[in-house]
Amino acid sequence: MKYAERAVDAAADYLKANLPAFLRSTETAGGLKEYSLPDPVAVLQTNAPWDTRSPLLEVFCESFTIEEHRNQLTACDLTIVLSLIGDADIEKTDAQLYRYAAAITEAFIEDPSLGDKVESALVQSANFTQFRGPQDITRKIAVIDAEIKVLER
Repeated sequence: MKYAERAVDAAADYLKANLPAFLRSTETAGGLKEYSLPDPVAVLQTNAPWDTRSPLLEVFCESFTIEEHRNQLTACDLTIVLSLIGDADIEKTDAQLYRYAAAITEAFIEDPSLGDKVESALVQSANFTQFRGPQDITRKIAVIDAEIKVLER
């Protein structure tokens, strides 16, 4: 396993194992009830735009760049997509989406080696949008860009 696959595996495994704790911390910091930010129903290692489960986390690589050929240091540009199905209270769903993005960012800040599986992991940006899907649902989406550096030894 090399490059993109290793970066995606490391990020997905880390988020599966650690995001729930960061969600609980985000709830506590915001004075929310426990599990008001439910754990993701799945963490997929692919882009799955038609999967309407909620909350859903998708982790996939957009591109990679070899930064150092001799040591095989690779910078992988990952996209982490969090999607939520909202109800009539759209502002509440937006707030939840921002909180999920904050928890993901905090998880990467807390352990930038993702459990010693990568050289570094850095959230670079987040974008927020919505998608109107089947049965008139509104799906709120956070698209988080991260750079994962992988060193092949």
